[in-house]
Amino acid sequence: MRSPEFEIGWRSIDAVIRDGQDHECDGGQSAVSTDENHYVLDGQQRLTSIFRVFQNADPDKVCYVHLPTLIDHKDETATRWLKFHKRTGENHPDRKIKNRYLRADLILEQQKTDIYVSEYFEDSEDFEQWGKTDRREAAAKVKGIFETIRNYKVPVVVLERESGVESVCRVFETINSTGKRLTTFDLAVAKFFPAPDLRELWNETLTQHPVLREFEVDGERVLQVLHLVQAAQQGKNYEPTRSNLFRLNPVGMEEEWRRAAQSLAETFRWARAQGARPRSEGMKRTLPNEIILVPLAAYRSLQNRMNSANPLDTDPVVRRWYFSKITQAGAGPASNYNTSRDFVALKEYLEGNKQLEPEIVNLGVETVLGLQPSDVRYKSLQNVFAITMREDLFGNLINSETELDDHHIFPRHAHKQHGLPLKLLDSICNRILLSRSVNRSLGAGYPGDYFGKLVRDSRRSGTLDGFARRMRDSFIPGDPREPSWAEGFNLDKFEGFCHSRAELIIESVREIIGDALQTRTRILGDDDLPEDEE
Repeated sequence: MRSPEFEIGWRSIDAVIRDGQDHECDGGQSAVSTDENHYVLDGQQRLTSIFRVFQNADPDKVCYVHLPTLIDHKDETATRWLKFHKRTGENHPDRKIKNRYLRADLILEQQKTDIYVSEYFEDSEDFEQWGKTDRREAAAKVKGIFETIRNYKVPVVVLERESGVESVCRVFETINSTGKRLTTFDLAVAKFFPAPDLRELWNETLTQHPVLREFEVDGERVLQVLHLVQAAQQGKNYEPTRSNLFRLNPVGMEEEWRRAAQSLAETFRWARAQGARPRSEGMKRTLPNEIILVPLAAYRSLQNRMNSANPLDTDPVVRRWYFSKITQAGAGPASNYNTSRDFVALKEYLEGNKQLEPEIVNLGVETVLGLQPSDVRYKSLQNVFAITMREDLFGNLINSETELDDHHIFPRHAHKQHGLPLKLLDSICNRILLSRSVNRSLGAGYPGDYFGKLVRDSRRSGTLDGFARRMRDSFIPGDPREPSWAEGFNLDKFEGFCHSRAELIIESVREIIGDALQTRTRILGDDDLPEDEE
């Protein structure tokens, strides 16, 4: 199958097929002349293994079947009966070592194989203690296995030559609906192979930029960045659609790929400095919207080419715009149109043609009280927590590499033990990012106990001011220097605590995005609290 729209990159099956006269057919092509070419979308590795074994086509080894092992063969997936011998010249007999080994490609020749199997089991000294019936039964079993191999049909789906790449994608996704689907990047690897070999480039990228592996980034992201940069240079369609990615010019792509990959990795490191965390043992990934980093990476790449004096890492305008994007209700994987729109806005800002305006964020107290881990804004606020907390509750330094856990301040089991609302217990207002060691030391204790102990220890050691700062950075309401501060964590103060903390969280967001934050404030009544659930 070859698409009329694109030239699909291809490579031969890695096998050397012989024509029966000790002549090798170059490139793994069949010795039989044919006008038909077939391109394998998925399954080349399996086909290579089949050809190497049953066509004597391994370039370095010859495969033999160990007949005695087949007698006790039960597991259809086991291959202990296949033995590979080093290829030395062309002298590889049909049988070896007292006829115990039969060359695997002969299995397809029924008449010859049946004779060899019968001779081995009837005449071999290996079965001197066996009766005639036992020998015949063993031979019949092995012949039956070979017959199964000869009659096995490999299922295939054949697409017409006129089929386009989009058709290929749909067919593959339908076939693999219960397994791992072929990604856009997988298709791009096949499309551009062998120049460039995107799979090799991607492996190189992951080695050089481990941050991309940590955030489980797909190679398609590099192609999207590359497309946006080239589109900006050539004035083409900015949308990083699958078809546009397949239209990338392979000439010089290796150098452009490395530039794009470098920019993408730097942007992920920047996002990490803004509080984003990869998946870890105690926490899900807190990157709210990965795709927003694609236009940012392309923007960074253009900056590098222009030697811009206002780099992304220190630009408060871009930072404010970024946080306004990731704190949108329902923010998530954006469409290609939105990605191109965001890139155009960044590009116009870079060129000085237009201001980069943050998007309006609606985040009132009621909204924050109801934020659950499934809401993308929950993740964005976790980013705010991560960049605001410089130390954990015990004064240990926190940086972008510190392993963090998402800790319930009032323990979740307080729902059953004391009737506290479950949704409010799971709310962002009752959660705090703690270093893993601190989280494990606190366990599922109540805050009235551990905050009370912490403030008493701070008073005795004369470090109360530092403790008060840590509480402020963690959005814990009240002033620990007040004698009655620890009483604010009594069970009957739970809802008031959450309300006060929501207000502190909102103010921290305002410090980042400024007037782009809009709130709706009013007195919170009982009906406004999240409903309890069992």
